[in-house]
Amino acid sequence: MSRFGMLPEALLKDKGLRPNEKLVLAVLLFHRNQKTGVCYPGLKRISEYTGLSRRTVQRSLAGLEAKGRIITRRRKTQEGDWDTNLYTVGGWCQSDTTYGQSDTTYGQIDTRGGVNLTPGWCQDGAQTYEINKREEQKIQPVQKPLENPPLNRGSSIDISSSSKCVLRQNREGKTADHEAKIKTAFEVFWGCYPKRQGKKAALKAFAEHFPEGLSGRTLDDRLQNLCGQAVLYAASVEGAEPKYIKNPANWLRDADPDDEALVEVEVLAREDGEPA
Repeated sequence: MSRFGMLPEALLKDKGLRPNEKLVLAVLLFHRNQKTGVCYPGLKRISEYTGLSRRTVQRSLAGLEAKGRIITRRRKTQEGDWDTNLYTVGGWCQSDTTYGQSDTTYGQIDTRGGVNLTPGWCQDGAQTYEINKREEQKIQPVQKPLENPPLNRGSSIDISSSSKCVLRQNREGKTADHEAKIKTAFEVFWGCYPKRQGKKAALKAFAEHFPEGLSGRTLDDRLQNLCGQAVLYAASVEGAEPKYIKNPANWLRDADPDDEALVEVEVLAREDGEPA
């Protein structure tokens, strides 16, 4: 008897995900423990289920983590050997009030008591992050602001505007730091590529390989891969006329940042204190 699983419409309509990322996320949802939100299928199994290569699966998992759809944790066996990664992933929450209901997710058993969840797309564990949040906002009563808010001791003041300003400043600060890191990494790549043309367009194409949210290690790995590929390409076109050397922006659009190149390149992008 074949097993089957249901996919949330929110996943199928998610415009922020690439087709391969949707396939990989669907497999994670199929293996996901409905109560805990975790699963641990290996790369081989994900590749078999999706029909994607191991490298494409790795690239899709990195993209899902960068976009906040999953959280990846490494784990070890009782003997201390590295085991398959553990993935925390949201899902489609449904009301389940049956005590002791077993989770029917393939390979995952959970006999804890039932939970009562509002249906929706869950980003992390039990509660919906976006859909339910919008539903909550719909039923929030409209509160008329006080014309003269009290300033006596013990009285409360609405600081939502200030909070939003701080949050916006924090986001802008993180974005600025990320952009500065990408520009630094790009200069390393620019020094490896055999053709200096269209630097602005090349920077834009380069930045597309480094979405905000990537870990320092992934950023370093991708930088080293791209620089290594650039060095190998430079060696392959050495002595060729400039017109036969690809424009750097076009080359970057066709490059695979997760394709390892066995060339030693100095890494400058990792922040101090981040693991190697």
